[in-house]
Amino acid sequence: MIPMESFEGLENASLLLAQMAQALLSDDPALQQIVVPAHALEQTRSQIGEADEAVIVLDAAGVIVGFDEAATRIFGVADREVIGKDVSAVLVAGDDGAAPVKIRAGRGGSPVLEIHPDVMGRRRQGATVPLDLRVGTVVIDGHPRFLLQVRGLFERRRREAPVRRAEARYRALVEQLPAVTFMAALDDGDNEMYVSPQIETLLGFSQREWLDDPVLWFKRLHPDDQDLWNREFARGIASGGPFRAECRVVARDGHVVWILGEARLVRDDRGRPLFLQGIAFDITELNRAERQIRDAQETKIRNERLAAVGRLAASIGHDIRNPLAAIGNAHYYVNKRLAGTPLGADPRIIQFLGVMDKEIKACTRIVGDLLDYARERPPALVACPLGPLVADAISIVPAPAHVTLVNEVPDTLPIPDLDKDQFRQILVNLIQNTAEAIPAARAGRVVVSGIATKTEIVLAVADNGAGIPEDDLDKIFEPLFTSKIKGTGLGLSIVSNNITRHGGTLSVETRKNVGTTFTIRVPRRKPTSVPAPAGPP
Repeated sequence: MIPMESFEGLENASLLLAQMAQALLSDDPALQQIVVPAHALEQTRSQIGEADEAVIVLDAAGVIVGFDEAATRIFGVADREVIGKDVSAVLVAGDDGAAPVKIRAGRGGSPVLEIHPDVMGRRRQGATVPLDLRVGTVVIDGHPRFLLQVRGLFERRRREAPVRRAEARYRALVEQLPAVTFMAALDDGDNEMYVSPQIETLLGFSQREWLDDPVLWFKRLHPDDQDLWNREFARGIASGGPFRAECRVVARDGHVVWILGEARLVRDDRGRPLFLQGIAFDITELNRAERQIRDAQETKIRNERLAAVGRLAASIGHDIRNPLAAIGNAHYYVNKRLAGTPLGADPRIIQFLGVMDKEIKACTRIVGDLLDYARERPPALVACPLGPLVADAISIVPAPAHVTLVNEVPDTLPIPDLDKDQFRQILVNLIQNTAEAIPAARAGRVVVSGIATKTEIVLAVADNGAGIPEDDLDKIFEPLFTSKIKGTGLGLSIVSNNITRHGGTLSVETRKNVGTTFTIRVPRRKPTSVPAPAGPP
């Protein structure tokens, strides 16, 4: 118990308030009692009333015996209206009808006041306001009294209401955008982060998961885009932004989402970085649409190029075929006339006649390729067993000596409807291309295999060669593109066109120094015709 003899003016009021605060904050029962003469409370009431916290004094029965000016402002009633009344005149205990305070006997018989956990302030006309209450005991002129320190929260909430409303409007705006907004603190304080809840719809991870794991974003970046993000982020930080990056992020379920992220660095008035603020958009569908437009444009350009090459091929083929036939006939005549003569036995003559024959055949093949490419003849479909057709194609291909050609197409493979001549030429071109791609220093092997699915028949022509360079992979089916010294660049283009006319597809997979596999897929049809002969026409 702390005795207090007298108070004079503001000095006494300050001392009284300090001791009241000590009583209210202390857990020691001995320090929670203050002895105050009656006249001292009256002298300091005005000074206490000017403080932010109000003071209410109750007697041992819970009756109000002191009510300062600050309490009048909080509760909206004058002291004369409540002094002498039970504390329930200004306090109410939630909605359960319980008493706002209870008084019980403590140790040594001293009264103890307990406050209901849901106590609220009761204003005039029954309105309630939130309160913050602290309790101490005071002895005034030998009588125990309870001192309530009351802080009204409604005024502070009223002052904060505009801020809360502005924050609510901003949050509603941000969280309704079709994008993800984010913020990351960069100062020396707490590493505060924010990400809007749209992140869960976009990537399947909750807002809390992103906030609890600051590196989750980087961990979900596509491995091929992590270096790009690091470079752009470092550049944005160094320059103060803004920085912008398109990257792929792997969602929770494993699918890839294309994200466009834009952010800028926010600094304080001294130029020090405070936080990074940005926005991220889902551009997956936009990328897909752009890719479709780009593919359509490339297809249009390719078709126009193919049409032009086709017209040129047809013109050249027809213009050269007749002179070439005349040259071939002349070579044949000269070769026959020289046979058995001394001139015909000359090694140089024999060598040059062989060169002429070889080059005439090469020119004939080129003209044939040009005409085959230009020809738009639809396939004449007949039931065509694939095993014998592959064997027939292998017998035609002039494979290098170091390459072995293998037919692994089973006889049990369903019989599709094909144009026999066109499809044999498809196989010949593919087998010859793969055989010629195998280096002479390697024991080469080209294997033709086949399987059937419910809807397709799949043929694979695989070699163990050097593989196709990555830069050439997208060009090998283009007309006039070739990596061979004497190639025309039409073989694979003709193959692709003929497979397309059969309603099928052609794809290629390659690995450096491992080999290349061309895969043909044609629809599985129910045969409607008699099987074509297996041998040459």
